[in-house]
Amino acid sequence: TFRKCGPVPGKFVYATLLRDPVDQLISWAVRFEGIKVNRAWQKAIHSYKNGSEKELRMFLRKKRDPEVKKHGGYFPHRVHSITNTFGATESNSDAIRYDIAIRNLLKFNFVWVFENFNEEVGSTVEKYLNWKEGESYIKHLGRGGGQYVKYKGKDSLPKGVVDILERHMSADIAVYRRMANFNNERAELRKLCELAKKHKTLEAITL
Repeated sequence: TFRKCGPVPGKFVYATLLRDPVDQLISWAVRFEGIKVNRAWQKAIHSYKNGSEKELRMFLRKKRDPEVKKHGGYFPHRVHSITNTFGATESNSDAIRYDIAIRNLLKFNFVWVFENFNEEVGSTVEKYLNWKEGESYIKHLGRGGGQYVKYKGKDSLPKGVVDILERHMSADIAVYRRMANFNNERAELRKLCELAKKHKTLEAITL
């Protein structure tokens, strides 16, 4: 973790993959079908549809669940919190959580965005990391082995739930959007650099 061992420039290549926090929460909550975390999620959604937000807010505040041991015992929004993963703590304010996560993410050699990952495979993963595309992993990255049942995405949630999730995860969402923009700008710059390089090569051949 960053609190123990942050990136050391020149010593290792650091790469990470970010996903929209709300999409990731929904994905993990649904994946745990049949155990407590999924039952709690389904109960929260059912209760919300009946006019009560209490169960959903309890779900978002809950920290540990012994049935999710292999994922640290935490509920999905704790496991995959961008700000927690990249150095912040629960006691920090949203503004501080955002600043800490951004500072640490900018130390990475590569920050990929889940939605654009396939576009990044050839230009960064294979070129710089010698990571070859494989049928068994990269093409299926993110699909997971869980059984998806109800509420597969934001559009399937009852009206108003996404607003609550976005407020609860506002710091994570702000970090994700900042890095997604940064990622896109860097990709565009990379394309311009490659075009300039090709242009110089053509000029050299012509001469």
